[in-house]
Amino acid sequence: MTHADGAAGVESGGAPSAAAVQHHEPQLLVALEPWPKVLVTSKELATHLSRHLHSTLLEDRGDPVPEQFVCFRSKTLPAITLHDYLQRILRYADPGLEALLATKVLVHRLLTFYPECPLTLWNIFRVMLSVLLLSAKLTRDSFYPNPHYAKVVGVSPEELRTLEANMLALLSDRLWVTEETLRATYHELLRA
Repeated sequence: MTHADGAAGVESGGAPSAAAVQHHEPQLLVALEPWPKVLVTSKELATHLSRHLHSTLLEDRGDPVPEQFVCFRSKTLPAITLHDYLQRILRYADPGLEALLATKVLVHRLLTFYPECPLTLWNIFRVMLSVLLLSAKLTRDSFYPNPHYAKVVGVSPEELRTLEANMLALLSDRLWVTEETLRATYHELLRA
């Protein structure tokens, strides 16, 4: 199954059918030195990423949200943990290991560009989703289309398109992440 084939393989309940979910566990091979090599699964890397993102969250004090960040604020607090949310995305629309690493880099870049826009439980899910979607498109030749991601995470395709466009504008089209940066991010996440 190619990722670009739209909603093929999606059951009526919003989750892809079992046949559409790949049963192999992708792994990232990173050379620490010429030897040894470390294999990490996408689930393990996502766990490290969710822990890192959770550690960056600040308490929402009800301060006014800057206009460019308003679309990322949820109307209600999600009933799912960030870890489980990311695992759900991996299960039904695996964006790839490199995209997980690029997500960490781009979220850091966003916080550097906009220190007045802290990550909170009210916005981290939408921020992470939009950055992850951009990262998947940056690092993969084929990927699931936006309507598939929207169905997996429970937002409308229009809302996801808006989140993606706003994140692209916030990052000022500075999405490129070098291989060296991905490798350094990998080691940083595993050390945390």
